[in-house]
Amino acid sequence: MIIESSEHSATEQRRVAAALAEAHRQADPTTSLVLWIPGGDPSEIRLLEVSGSVSTINEVVPFRFPADAAGGIPYSSTLILLSEEEWGAVQDGRLPLPPGWDTHDAIEL
Repeated sequence: MIIESSEHSATEQRRVAAALAEAHRQADPTTSLVLWIPGGDPSEIRLLEVSGSVSTINEVVPFRFPADAAGGIPYSSTLILLSEEEWGAVQDGRLPLPPGWDTHDAIEL
């Protein structure tokens, strides 16, 4: 997917986040949940993904990726990949997410 605009609007971010989510689901069909966490830096997309193929380490590790304008991704992105068990721990407060990663404002993609 190629994004023509470099504008950092919420609509544009959501469209790119949805494209990333779809690409990640295609790469890992055991992905059961993708949340876009809006807010923070307007030049960054933050995704939280839950996958059945991820080992449980009981630690939240953000993976950061640079923007790839030539590849149609004009935003940097940060991905947190969790196992089903870790997602349960996040939901009941036993495993904290990084500051600013509020799942109450998250949008399921």
